[in-house]
This record gives sequence, C-alpha cells and structure tokens, in this order.
Amino acid sequence: MTANSLVMTMPPITTPVPGFVPPAIAETLILADPGFVHLIISFPLYMSGRVRILTHIPFNELAAFYQMATLFVYPSFFEGFGIPILEAQLAGIPVIAATGSCLEEAGGSSALYTDPRNEQELRGLIESVLNEPKLAEPMRSGGRENIRRFMPDVLAAHFMRVYENISRS
Repeated sequence: MTANSLVMTMPPITTPVPGFVPPAIAETLILADPGFVHLIISFPLYMSGRVRILTHIPFNELAAFYQMATLFVYPSFFEGFGIPILEAQLAGIPVIAATGSCLEEAGGSSALYTDPRNEQELRGLIESVLNEPKLAEPMRSGGRENIRRFMPDVLAAHFMRVYENISRS
C-alpha cells in the first residue's frame, strides 16, 4: 500500500474470502489513506456512518479488498509507476486515476482519468461508472487486456528486442 489515495465502493458481500473479515455494512466507502478525506465532502449525507478509513492493510489481505470492490479510484499526485492500478485491473475492477503522471501509462486506455484537484469531475466520473454498466464493463475487460502488456513473458520479449537493438548499434 502506498501513501496515496485508494477509494473503493464495496458491494454486498455474497461469497466469503478465506481469512478475511469484511465490513459489516454493504456499499461501504473505503478510504485507505486519511490524507484524502476531503473527497468525501462531496458525497451525500446518507454516507454518514458508512465510511471506513483504513491504514496499514496487510499485503495478504489486499487482494480481498480488490475482489470485493466495485470501483477503484486513485486520485494520486505522486506515484512511482501505478502498480495499484494494475492490481485493480487484474481483479477486473474499473479504474479512475489521476492525470499528469505515469498513471495514464500504467492504466492504459481502459481507465478513466481526471485532474486530482477537480473534485466535481472526479465525482461525476465515479457516479457515471457506478450507475452505467455499459461504461463499467468495457473498463473491466479492457483493464484485463491492459495488464497483459506487463506480463513477464511480454516484458522479457520487449527487453530482449531493446538489448538486440543496442547490440547492433
């Protein structure tokens, strides 16, 4: 887990994940970094009591959070590459991320992007993905396709071509 924002909406839990104790409230908003709590101001009052702020999620439980998520929102200002985006896409979760960094390269064309300072646009994208299955489904399938670019065999072949080109120079 990085020190950036991770936001997920949790659907009602129908299948238990071994070793994971899920939140008791269905449709809970999870914020895994308290630094972005200001984002919830735009959400309606009915969310009161349904917001959980979690820190230090153990690595072995992280996959369970991705598996239960409806949407992964990553309005990060700083990121080394965007591994959390790839983790979400691997789990088949639609992704909304920040513009202006490497996140667009990591998430590819199947994710949606916004200026992380534009709360209204971010809210609109979140509502669109949550309320429009015709938008969310291509993001899921496109995300699964996007992660293929980062599979070990694909990366190894790419690096081999780079090294071959260098050796010919």
